[in-house]
Amino acid sequence: MPTDHPEFVHPSMPGEADRLIAEAIDAATAADRVVVGPWLGEVGFEVLYWIPFLHWLFERHGIEPARVTVVSRGGVESWYDGLCGRYVEIFDALTPEEFRRATIELWAATGGLQKQVVVRPWDEQVLDATLGQEWRSQALLHPQLMYRLFRNVWQAALPLRAFLDRAVHRPWRRPEEVVTSSLPEEFTAVRLYFRESFPDTPENRTLVGEVVERLAARRPVVLLNTGVVVDEHLDAEPVDDPRILRPLSGASPARNLGVQSAVLARARLFVGTYGGLAHLAPFYGVPTIGFASDPSEINPVHLALARRTASAYGTSLAVVDRPAFELLDALSDLQPAAS
Repeated sequence: MPTDHPEFVHPSMPGEADRLIAEAIDAATAADRVVVGPWLGEVGFEVLYWIPFLHWLFERHGIEPARVTVVSRGGVESWYDGLCGRYVEIFDALTPEEFRRATIELWAATGGLQKQVVVRPWDEQVLDATLGQEWRSQALLHPQLMYRLFRNVWQAALPLRAFLDRAVHRPWRRPEEVVTSSLPEEFTAVRLYFRESFPDTPENRTLVGEVVERLAARRPVVLLNTGVVVDEHLDAEPVDDPRILRPLSGASPARNLGVQSAVLARARLFVGTYGGLAHLAPFYGVPTIGFASDPSEINPVHLALARRTASAYGTSLAVVDRPAFELLDALSDLQPAAS
């Protein structure tokens, strides 16, 4: 991550973190309303860090959720239960194509910087599009606060405890969506896509097909692929098979993550690429297997927190490559579904 941002403070001492938090709380206390966001980044950071941090911040410092407007994307209002009186959907104001184009252009202009370490013009454009000018007279609780506070944790310069002491994990409500009425009673949810830790190679494409085939032999597989593309990740599409269901194909961008959450929360098992939904599933108590063929692309701090989070929600997270999956498959006591 580039460090040439003068606004980007790297707190290495408790006093610096306390000062940043105090400044945010002072602004929130002085304003009639508070805007949280806009969240424009990855699902993993949003659920592992941002939302637990917000719960701690609000509870510790008495920020009333009724005064809060959350701005995010994909219909994730249920993720923010207990944190806001109003949720505003980014894709009600912008198309996925506009979002993706602006995001990729920003990455190119900043040398690949993806994190919201400052309030950028793109963040302001999103706020203008979703809230008009009203946000400018309100307190803005922007994700930059989280990145300023915890970057040194992610780089292992501070212990994970520096985050855990500022995080609260509340129960997550299962979203109610119409699509869940057509689901099998028991199923495995699957979302496999290509990224740095699971690149698009012939070997990984073969692995995707074999994994889905083995899962489908045990119980129905429900793909979480929606066709909505907002970043550089491309879904891996298994072959057509009557045991593989695709109920979310063509989902509205404004409900994209919401409907995936609703299905995911009802699954017996989630299998997917490590990251994103593999971080989300444990919040619903769903056992999770995440694939990563290149472990060098995994931040060990994020992985440690993801495993701790899974344990806190009474479930488990396994991150595997092909040999490890073969071992899990051999040891599994799950029986094939009756034909």
